Formats: sequence, C-alpha cells, structure tokens
Amino acid sequence: MSTTAPRAVAERWRELHGEDHWKGLLDPLDADLRRSVIGYGELAQATNDAFIREAWSPHAGACRYSRDRFLEKAQAASAAGSSWRSTGTWRW
Repeated sequence: MSTTAPRAVAERWRELHGEDHWKGLLDPLDADLRRSVIGYGELAQATNDAFIREAWSPHAGACRYSRDRFLEKAQAASAAGSSWRSTGTWRW
C-alpha cells in the first residue's frame, strides 16, 4: 500500500484513473487510489443530497445551492479539497 502524501493523488491522477489498467494498485489497494475513490463517492453523495426532489416545488430537479457555494453548503469541501470548484450548471 502506498504511503505517499495526499497531494500525490493530484500528481498521479492519470495512473489512478486507469492509464495502465490499475496495474499494481488493486491488490493490495493503493492508498492514493482508495483516497481518490472515496473522494469521488463523497462528491457524488453531496450532489445527490443537494438535489431538490420535492415534486411540488417549482425548482424540482435543480440544485439547492449556487455553483459558488455548492461544495461548502453540501458539506463536501473537505472531500473535494481546495483543488475542486464547480464550473458548470447541471441540467437534466
């Protein structure tokens, strides 16, 4: 298992996203890969939590928070780290 610092995730993003088919990263599970997968899962959960589901709402299907404050309001800032920011409008 890797013992590298969290910033290594940014430095190794190609490898961690399967550039070499995750060779040598799965057994045992690489710490940076684990950290990256958990972070993406937390961002996906934050997106789900921020989704307006109330059918009666005129804003049903929209996000509860502005793009600028999404990570903070959805309590995902710690998962995303300082390198993430919302850049687009979500449309379904």
